[in-house]
Formats: sequence, structure tokens, C-alpha cells
Amino acid sequence: MMTKMFNPQDYDKHVGSDKPLNKRLYCLKEVEKYFIKQCNRRNLEFDYDVTAYEPFDFKTVNYTTYAGLFIMHPLQPELSYQQVYQAHIDKPKIKNFSEFVLKNYYNRNANKYDYEREVFDEDFDALVVLPGENKLKDNICVAKLKWILKQHNNRVIFKPHPLTKEETLNELKQVIGANESHFAPLHCDLYLLLDKAKTIYTTHISESALYSTLLNKEISPIDAIQKRVPAAFAHINHYLFVNPDAKDWINHVFSSHKSGVLHPEIDDDWKGKMDKYFDYILNVRDRQKNFYIDC
Repeated sequence: MMTKMFNPQDYDKHVGSDKPLNKRLYCLKEVEKYFIKQCNRRNLEFDYDVTAYEPFDFKTVNYTTYAGLFIMHPLQPELSYQQVYQAHIDKPKIKNFSEFVLKNYYNRNANKYDYEREVFDEDFDALVVLPGENKLKDNICVAKLKWILKQHNNRVIFKPHPLTKEETLNELKQVIGANESHFAPLHCDLYLLLDKAKTIYTTHISESALYSTLLNKEISPIDAIQKRVPAAFAHINHYLFVNPDAKDWINHVFSSHKSGVLHPEIDDDWKGKMDKYFDYILNVRDRQKNFYIDC
């Protein structure tokens, strides 16, 4: 069975052998295999950590990790948003997903990649969490970054993603009018920086939206508005940005099978939860597949 999350060739190609996957994620190997098995059984295609805008009669289910959790959603963004809303109005047995996420955070085990990090001891009020090289130019609102600099002056720090080229960062600094002092080192620890900031500016494709919400931080998006809907975690992060009660919302939503969120350390019957998710999302597809016909 060909997997993608733990495939060494794929991983080295997209991330690099110098940034190995955090060992805490390896408990999801069995989950990934079962997910692929279910897709094959139901004649669905699958992909790992991608975005697309398939029709309502979608053929592909995406999967990836989100704050250490396993998440699934169709490559049809509106149906992905629908599944989270349906999870919100569902009545599941509540599990403590927040505790799991915060435990990894406070144990300094939240990072997805495992590598030596630089120290950064500067004082600041606002933190801007930038996406990686492949998303930085197209997905970010430059006007918002300029606005943030104007609002916070020398009290804001930009945290580059570790998968970013130096020349790309230099170009960004010139475009928005920032200087070297506004930027944290490429390989410092994002999760140590979250502790210091009062306000977190981040994207619909970043796990930092979830951690920041659980840490009672004010969060605000920096996405280009036309790019936010199909983003990888957008179906979850959207509600974190707009819901004033998002912290209380998380456990309820993630506990429902309709959310597409699970973890074997939290969900006693995670296979049953996944089965129910596939039954649910395929029922959604069947009911809505003829809503819109391309001409």
C-alpha cells in the first residue's frame, strides 16, 4: 500500500531529510493506512496535504495532520466548510481535543518538524506567522502586512516558515518596507514566540490559528481574500477567526465524526469514527451532486 505522509521519497522531496517528521506523528501510520483502505473500498481517490476545487460530485478526499491530529475533507471547499458546520450542530460525546493539543504545546512538542532551533529573545506585542515558500507570494495580502507594520511599528515580529528561501524573504522585506529587525530567525521556535505575543496574525493554512485560540490570543488573518477559501485548514480555521466562542467550540466540533478530525489517543474507536465520516460525507455528496451542473 503506497502511503504519502510517511513515504521517505516524497518527504525528502518536499521537506528535506534535514527536517525529519516529529516522532509523535508516527502513531498516525496505522490511521493513514486505514484511511487509504477506506478510500479504495469506496472507489474514492485520495491525496495528501493538497488543495483543489473539485465539483460537488467530488472524487478525492484529502488528508493531512493538523496540530498533531489526523484530518480528512473532500477537495470541494464548500463541502469541507459544511462538514465543520454540521459537526457544530451535531451532538457527539465530547472528547478533550484541546487538552491533547495544549499538552504537546506545553511539552514543547508541537513542531511538525524535528531540527535544532535558534534562540530569539526579543520583546514584541504582535507576531506574524508567514507560510512557506510555495504559498508566500500568492496567498498573502501584502496590503495587510503593510497595515500591520503601520499599526505596530517596532513591536511586531515576522516569523518565516522554515521552508522559505532567503531571497524570497529579502524580496518581501523590500515590498512591505520592513527591515531585518522585524524578522525572527528562519529556524527559531514558532511556539516559543506564541507565548510572547498578544496578537497573532496568521493564515487559513497554519496550525498556529488553533494553538493561538487555545492560548487566548487575539488572531487575525493575513491571507489574500481570494485565496482563503480553498486553503488546507480553511474549513476549520475560518471558524476560529470569526467565532468569538471558538475556544469552547473546538472540543464539540472535533468530537463529531462529521468534522473529519480524529486521533487514536483521543478516540477509543477511531476506525468506527472514520467509517462514520465516510458514510456521512458520501451521503452529502449524493444529496448535492446535481445541485450545480457545469455547462
